[in-house]
Amino acid sequence: MFLARPLLLLCLLGLLLSPSAAQSQPEADVLVTNAPQALLGESIELQLDFSNVAADSQDVGYGPFVDVVLPINGADGNAGSETADGLTFVSADYIGAAISATQVTFPDDGRDTGCVEHPFAESDTATPLIVCGTPGDVLLVLPLPFGSYVPTQPASTIDLKLDVSALADLGVGLPVHHRAGFRFGADPLDNACCDPSLVSAASNDSTTWPSTEVTPELLAVRKEYLGPENETSTGPNFPRQYRIVLDLADGQSISDVDVIDDLPDSLAYL
Repeated sequence: MFLARPLLLLCLLGLLLSPSAAQSQPEADVLVTNAPQALLGESIELQLDFSNVAADSQDVGYGPFVDVVLPINGADGNAGSETADGLTFVSADYIGAAISATQVTFPDDGRDTGCVEHPFAESDTATPLIVCGTPGDVLLVLPLPFGSYVPTQPASTIDLKLDVSALADLGVGLPVHHRAGFRFGADPLDNACCDPSLVSAASNDSTTWPSTEVTPELLAVRKEYLGPENETSTGPNFPRQYRIVLDLADGQSISDVDVIDDLPDSLAYL
């Protein structure tokens, strides 16, 4: 009888100290910071910048990770019943060190959507978070090599290498959906009941997550300035050159190609 009040006070104190009762929490975020040209049958590299964008510098997140949904099927594939012609995983690394990625394929349950359990992120009922996507596509989970992440910490870049199918539909964008999270939430303990995993996009439907489109192309064109220091003085005593480069996708061929370069009036062609 005499212990009832102290035990009650301890329970109330535990609730006050619980991260779920706090007014603010860590906020994981991921951005794709480059837009590589995707040539048929070749590889591209996406740069995923992870950060903790919480306003309070004390809101530390634990067990940072990034979820990526890869459109394996491509523009017209269908759960393995047709030839996949999208994007496939090659590798992921952080400053040159390989990341141990987990791939989970969305199942074909006879509908347009298949669902899987997240490899380690959990809800407040201590059950795995559910992620749904197009059957045949892949949930790729990339854990960062940090135990925790503070808001003042600079963004960390994951280099994600993908293969573009040689059969991909030209000019049809392939969305790569992504989100960020903290596996252990706002404290380092594995206590999902009181501090569940935190994710930047809470929806089970991965098609609603932020996305970056990768558009397969047949060739890429770039113009390079060949002068010194990327600048020059003007006038006839300072002739300069440009080079136009056509990069054709591996294994492809083209004919009757015209390259037109419209020079501005401020330049005189020699």
